[in-house]
Amino acid sequence: MFGLGLNRLRRLAALPFMLERGRLTKRYPPAVREKVQAWCSIIDPIMDAPGEETRERLIEVAGIDDGEELLFGLVHENPGCKLLSADKTAMRALRNAPQLQDVHASLCGRVACLESVLLALLEMAGTHTVIHAVGLVRPYNIMLNSVFSRGTETPLAECQAGLSSYIQHLRSEVGASFLVDFARP
Repeated sequence: MFGLGLNRLRRLAALPFMLERGRLTKRYPPAVREKVQAWCSIIDPIMDAPGEETRERLIEVAGIDDGEELLFGLVHENPGCKLLSADKTAMRALRNAPQLQDVHASLCGRVACLESVLLALLEMAGTHTVIHAVGLVRPYNIMLNSVFSRGTETPLAECQAGLSSYIQHLRSEVGASFLVDFARP
């Protein structure tokens, strides 16, 4: 899907620890964390880091945490990389930091938000499949609860409209060209 195999995906190396002892333990119940732990054993961790100068520039900006600093930095320094991020706070912080205009520009068209991926999946797999796939996490995510408000009874057009609204709002905050547009070839 999206031209990527599992062998090309990477995740934060700290994710298993975040699921066991970090803030994710307070946000998600054991069933959700166990599911993500299982994915951690399949998807290799990121073992690289951006250069020190890039890291320092990113980490000094309020709203960009250690994880996004690593991810934004690696994507900035590696033009062939793309990023899936749900951290809208970090995206906004990057956009609004004048000293990071070059980093923001280099990431344009290479960052996908969760809503864009879900919209593409809806069009490929249908409402029923996507709703079942996100079912475990839906009670803990405001956007998922809003978009799939009637569960499997939520009409496809309603889901698409909801996701499109979230995407358009985020584009207005982070720049129209910042997010990957899956509609374009």
